[in-house]
Amino acid sequence: MTGHLPANVGRFAALLALATGAILTETVAVSAAVLVGGWVAGPPMAGTRDSHTVTVLKDGRVLVVGGGAEIYDPTANRWSQAGTPLMARTSATATLLTGGRVLVVAGIVGEHSVINAEIYDPTRNTWTAAASMAGRRYAHTATLLADGRVLVAGGTRTTVTLDSAEIYDPKTDAWSAAASLPAPRTGHTATLLPDGRVLVAGGTNGSGVLATAAIYDPAANKWAPGPSMTMPRRGSLSTRLRDGRILVVGGLEFPGPAQVAAEIFDPKTESWSPAGQATQPLVRDGFAMTVLKDGRVLICGGAGPPPLAIGATAGYIYDPQRDRWSASAYMRQGRVDHTASLLPNGRVLVAGGRDAFVNGTPLNTTEIFDVSTVTNTPTTTAATTAPTKPTSTTPAGTLAVGRLPLQQVAWLVAGGMVGGGVLILAVVLFATTLRRFRRL
Repeated sequence: MTGHLPANVGRFAALLALATGAILTETVAVSAAVLVGGWVAGPPMAGTRDSHTVTVLKDGRVLVVGGGAEIYDPTANRWSQAGTPLMARTSATATLLTGGRVLVVAGIVGEHSVINAEIYDPTRNTWTAAASMAGRRYAHTATLLADGRVLVAGGTRTTVTLDSAEIYDPKTDAWSAAASLPAPRTGHTATLLPDGRVLVAGGTNGSGVLATAAIYDPAANKWAPGPSMTMPRRGSLSTRLRDGRILVVGGLEFPGPAQVAAEIFDPKTESWSPAGQATQPLVRDGFAMTVLKDGRVLICGGAGPPPLAIGATAGYIYDPQRDRWSASAYMRQGRVDHTASLLPNGRVLVAGGRDAFVNGTPLNTTEIFDVSTVTNTPTTTAATTAPTKPTSTTPAGTLAVGRLPLQQVAWLVAGGMVGGGVLILAVVLFATTLRRFRRL
């Protein structure tokens, strides 16, 4: 069926146009005509990976762990089995130790959190048990300290939000208690500062989302309160920039024009400021982030607006020197809770995830981003369709709504242009209805 919408869909579209001021009939200025980079399909993994960890090994290969383990070899462009982990866990942490081995800690096995830890040796392709922690947890953080030890902080045990912290010493294969966090938190970020301290920010205390931060000093084994972020965040991502500042992105309950999608912590002044305030992206959570070879930062995918929270294909690149975000080329497939890893050749491997935040289907697909590729027109692709070029009547610097993935239309209109819960739901439901119609 082509050409005309069914009567019920047409009536709904008309009502929606009246409600939004006919926003959907106009082009939406969301990016420049030249999008940064390009995507190609990567080889699929043997198994689906969801809520997994990813570690770039010292030889440039990529270890993925979650319900099993696989290694991607960028030279051969193929996946192979990475031994057999002792436990099939998810929601764990993986830390590359100084000597090149990988420490995998805690997480969920079956329906329960665990205290167990294990170590992967890439030279032998084997797993061995490490000493167990004192307490079980998931949704925690693990940070490699400057002296080679690993700080594990916070997280959740069953329904309890934790303030406890432990330190693992790979030289002695032993855990020791660290000072407790100033307050319980889970779903937070933890990032090593240039001076060896650790910045912990955001998360939730079990009853509310936090904007607060704390700084751990491993030399004194003490926590000190840090300055609060501009916005409360949970499930955000953080990374250290080349100049030592810390970029924190996403984790907002629902982003919009009045919210700060990304902000930067400056350890010299111990203060927060918006990152690229004039060009902030629309990101919520479930996206992936990695620092590129030139120091810029790529974020991609993530959850669209509720209630469907369909995996997005959009991506953005932050330039710390210019303090500016730019739109990147669209991924081939919408993803949530996937991973992104910088390869030795400067490209980025994106792996797994789900196609939706709620009840999504786990994915085994991968794709590779090349920042040097030039995408001359703002094109988008679905998982199984070829790129669609805009018509010659589309003005430069705009994307026709009909050319965007439907979840992106709902996201842009609901999150960036229109307020009100009823209207948000209407936009999402309209996108879903139109998607189903197009498949008839």
